[in-house]
Amino acid sequence: FVLKVSNGKFPLKSAPNLPTFPHRLSSQHRSMPAYLFLFLIASLANGFIPGISPTVYKTNDNVDLFMNELTSIKTQIPYDFYSLPYCKVENVRKRSENLGEKLEGEVKESSGYKLKLNQQVFCSVICEKKLSKGNIEKFQKAISDNYSVQMSVDGLPVAR
Repeated sequence: FVLKVSNGKFPLKSAPNLPTFPHRLSSQHRSMPAYLFLFLIASLANGFIPGISPTVYKTNDNVDLFMNELTSIKTQIPYDFYSLPYCKVENVRKRSENLGEKLEGEVKESSGYKLKLNQQVFCSVICEKKLSKGNIEKFQKAISDNYSVQMSVDGLPVAR
């Protein structure tokens, strides 16, 4: 905008070479929102967006149970699940569900629990472990600091 002075008043006049708003979009630009919308629908339909593609399970298929990090509302310091002396599986698998979890550094670790689809198991022993006094104190400290772990099955939270 250009400021012109006339008769002691200061009216605002638009500059001659600037477009007036709202300006008209060219025909190419007018169809851009439609193309973006169609791309989004096609991406959702084909499962191109990470973290939302469905998994199909059959009866007796293995279903992975992952443990998220240990978190506390009291201390605000997260720890890896296996930083406490739990029964640790031989080959711990780590994974992030989506890009957001990767950027936040959130990593889920595999657990020793064996789950199969459509099979009810009420109690099973993963391992037997004798805890030292130091390990017992680690668990007691975590409990007193209100630490908990989020479990997830197929990317969905199941327990805290």
